Amino acid sequence: MAINDGSSDKYQSIFIELSKRKAVTVHRDIINLGKIRALKNRLDYFMNIVEQSDFSGFMTTDPDEQPAYQTS
Repeated sequence: MAINDGSSDKYQSIFIELSKRKAVTVHRDIINLGKIRALKNRLDYFMNIVEQSDFSGFMTTDPDEQPAYQTS
C-alpha cells in the first residue's frame, strides 16, 4: 500500500510507477490533510483487512522529505 497524502504534482511520477506494480495499491487523498492523518486513516484500513490478506507489515516513508517534527 502506498499513500499519496495530497502530494504536489512534483511527486506524482512516484505514485504512477508504484501503481504499475502488482503488489502495490496506491491510496490517494484529494486534499493534503497531513502525513499523520493520512497514516492514521490507512493504518485503520490496514488493521481492518490484515486478517483477510497476506500483509506482513507496515512501513512509512515521505517522498516530500518533510521532517516528522521541527525543532526550534
